[in-house]
Formats: sequence, C-alpha cells, structure tokens
Amino acid sequence: MKKYLHWLPLFTLVHLPLTAQTFVQFTTQLPSVKVNALLNDTQGRLWVGTDAGLMIRLASGEWQKGVQESGQAISAIQQDEQGHIWVGVSKPDVRLVHLDEQGNYITHFDVPNFQNKNQYINSIAIDRVGRKWLATENGGVWMIDTNGKWFCYDTSTEEYMPSNKIRAIVVDEDDIKWVGTDKGLISTIDGKQWTLYDVMDDVNALAADGKGNVCVSVVERNKKQKLYCNNEVFKIMGKQQQDNFFRIRSLLIDPEDKIVWAAGTGLARYVNTEKMLFDWDNSQFSSNAATCMALGEAENGRVLWIGTADQGLFQLSFPPPVVAVAKPEPQPAAPEPELKKVQIAPVASAKLREVTVRQPVKAPDMKKVEEVKLITELPKEEPEEVQPVKVAEPTAEKTVVLQNQTVKKGDLVKLQNINFAKGSFKLTDYRGADLILNFLRENPNVNIALIGHSDKNPEPSHPDYEKIKKAHYELSLNRVQVVADYLIGMGIAPERITIEAYGGEKPLVNKSSPDNMRVELKILTIK
Repeated sequence: MKKYLHWLPLFTLVHLPLTAQTFVQFTTQLPSVKVNALLNDTQGRLWVGTDAGLMIRLASGEWQKGVQESGQAISAIQQDEQGHIWVGVSKPDVRLVHLDEQGNYITHFDVPNFQNKNQYINSIAIDRVGRKWLATENGGVWMIDTNGKWFCYDTSTEEYMPSNKIRAIVVDEDDIKWVGTDKGLISTIDGKQWTLYDVMDDVNALAADGKGNVCVSVVERNKKQKLYCNNEVFKIMGKQQQDNFFRIRSLLIDPEDKIVWAAGTGLARYVNTEKMLFDWDNSQFSSNAATCMALGEAENGRVLWIGTADQGLFQLSFPPPVVAVAKPEPQPAAPEPELKKVQIAPVASAKLREVTVRQPVKAPDMKKVEEVKLITELPKEEPEEVQPVKVAEPTAEKTVVLQNQTVKKGDLVKLQNINFAKGSFKLTDYRGADLILNFLRENPNVNIALIGHSDKNPEPSHPDYEKIKKAHYELSLNRVQVVADYLIGMGIAPERITIEAYGGEKPLVNKSSPDNMRVELKILTIK
C-alpha cells in the first residue's frame, strides 16, 4: 500500500546567531572519541556507546565502564519498560546484548547471517509487547520477539521495502513502526503489512516522542535537506526553505519545551518561530559530525547531550523552558508567553572547557659512570701479554626521529600540517596529528609536551591589549588541547602528554604573521 505523506513542512533551515548557552566537552572519560549512541535512562544515567566500548555517566557525575569487553563497537542503545538496557554491538560481532536495570549482563543474541559480514546496527526500537526492532545498514529490518525468535524483513521478502539500507527505526504512541531507508519511508504495525509513503528519497533520521509527534529528515536527490513534522508540536505554517549546507544525522523531539533538535553538520534548534544553528563558527560546539543526542536533567535546568564521530561527547546546558506550563491551581493558568530571542552574550572559550595543564614529567637523573682504575703492575709470573683495560665511556644520549629530524630530550620541534580554522580551535588538517600519533606508537618510551602559540600580542599601549592577550592565550590553549584530546582518544596514555600555552608571548616573527600561530612538540623524556 502506498500513501501520501500529508504532514506539513514546518521548519525553515535558517542559521541565526548563538544565544548565551554553555557547551562542555568530554573526551578523556571515553575509550574513543567516536560516539555512536546515547541513552539517558529513567535513573538519570547517561549511557554512551563508542567505537571502543560502553561507558556510563552516573547521576552524580561519576563515570564507570560498561560490562562489555573493551574494543566492542557500540552502535545503538535502548531501554524497555522494565528498565532493562538493550545494546547493539556491531564489531567484532553483530549482536543484541541484554542488560538488567543496573547494567549487569543477562544474555545476548547474535543476529542471524550477520557474522563475518560488513553489517551494522543503526538503531533499536522496542514496541508495546517488548519486541525489539533493529535497523541495519545493509540487512533490512530485523525483529526479535519475546521468545528470542528472529524475523527478517528485506527486499527479498517485502514488496514495499524500498531498500535494505535502513537508516533509522522508531515506534510512535500508536505502536506504529516508522522505518527510514536510503530510498524512502515505510511503516508497519506488526511486520505483516507494510505501508509505503510518497517520500522516496534518503530518509536519514527519524524521531518519535510517544506523544503523537513524529519527525522525518529527508535528503532529496538534488541534495536538498528537508525536515517534516506533524503540526501537533509547533504552530508554524508557511513555505519551507531548503538549505545545501546543513545535514541532519539525528533528530530528537522535546515535547515538554516544544523543541525539535537536529544534529549533524552542527546542532540546530527549532522552537516556534525561533531557529538557531550552533557550530564551530559561532559557538564552542566544535564538531561538524554530530551523530546522536539525548536529553537529561541538571541542577540548573535541563541538558542536551550530543555525541560526535570525531570529538567525543558534548553537553549543552540551557535554562528552564521559557514556555509557561499550566499548573493544577484553582486560578486560571496564565496565557502562554510569546517567545523572545535571548540577547547574545559573548562567552570566553576558556570558561566552556575545563582544561588541565599537566606538569612536565621530571626526567630521571643520568647516573655518573665510575672511573675504572688502570692496572699499572702486572704479576711477573704471567708470561702472556696483558691487554690494557679500556675505560668505560659515558652512555650515549638517547635520540629519536621526528619529522626527519633526530631529536633528544629537551629538543623542540615545530610541527607541520597541523592547521585550524581561522580564529577557531577546530582542527582542519589531521596529517600532523596523525604523524605525532604514529611517532608515539612507535616510541612508547617517549613522553612529550605539546606547546601552543598564537599570533603576536599587540603593544601594551593598545586600548584592548589585555582583552586580545587573553583571547590569544585561550585560543592557543584550546588548540593544543584539541590535539592532545585527539591523541588520547586514539589510545595514547594521558600521562605521556603535557600541554603548555603561551598565547602571543613568544612570536617567531616580531609582527603579526601566520608563522607565529603554531603547535610545537618538546621531548620530555626518552626512557
């Protein structure tokens, strides 16, 4: 059966300035900076699925490791009505793992025919009766019932299944399963009958909140991005604009605050007539590869968690909702106030990221070589010719090779091919960072310091001297921290890396010049 989708296109993808809201980044707490899945459970815990395992952030803010083996790629997480956690593992094996409400392992189910194949679980949805529905990258839709029996729905079995590449699957309040594929949108109630809609393009994200709201992200064949939602959440009408820049990879509906969040090449927020985009160019959200989202609670309001494919996890704190909620009081509820734009307030980047500058590791003292006393008298009874004893020479100082240079402890190297976006700490060229990564992997006995510099500070007589000096320091600190976080995220032990930042205090050229903006590497120890 084919149906026409009559939902109204409710949103215009317009990029407006950032409001005064705070992002905090988490990388060192995670086994990998590639975050694939997030879940904020009913106990206030945040489950984080990465390419190298599962982490849990407790309501207290403490982190603990999930029960799964390290190195497993966690690609989807969902919670059922009993509070149990279901985890999609895509590497090294493709399986669905069942954990209890405390995160203890119960059992797992291997997805049939998926082993030793290039398959991937993109998302998990759980229906009213407890059946688990899996969206897979190339294997269609899989469902496991409450008895542990598997069912497969793909192009070979279903007439209206447009593709086996399933982007996402969600369940709405009527227990309808909405399925997004790279070639269109379909739905079903029980898997026995499927409905095909007139959206025949790449449905790359879906969201449902269980309260009658469903949103669909579509990339058309002409590469135009569209976002459709039913008109129960937002009172917005009018013609939808199209945008070639912003790409959506994840959707989240917040019916309490009447907000739809869209994450991808940035983070977009849609609330009534207000539309905003947070990205590395106008905020401290420095990733253009957001993958997933989850809502949580904090002492000072609500928080949005955003997982990325390249920079770990971000937390966005925002004040309590500005939309008035009617309370059960005798008097009539106050009318809903009109939303107002928040005044933009510049926030220093240093306040948005807690950066710990590690103290340099003290190198062990070299032991002095004892002198060897020469034998001056030989026993007369020895007829053989006695060879003179050689004096032990001091041990040669250890060296390593970096960027085709032989360096020793204390040497400073200006790193090549580490480039950032103008005025930002967004890394745009990873070649230099990868060179350091390989160097540290090949030399596990070496500890280093990464040192950040910005352009030259102005003269002290400049009216904005202190402001510019501070901005230069923060920029150099954030840039060198990004490189350190990348190395740590790729498996380098944090204790092997120290960071330092000097802003514009040590320019190479005594004038404003790109040569002054650099990252240097200093050899601290060669064990």
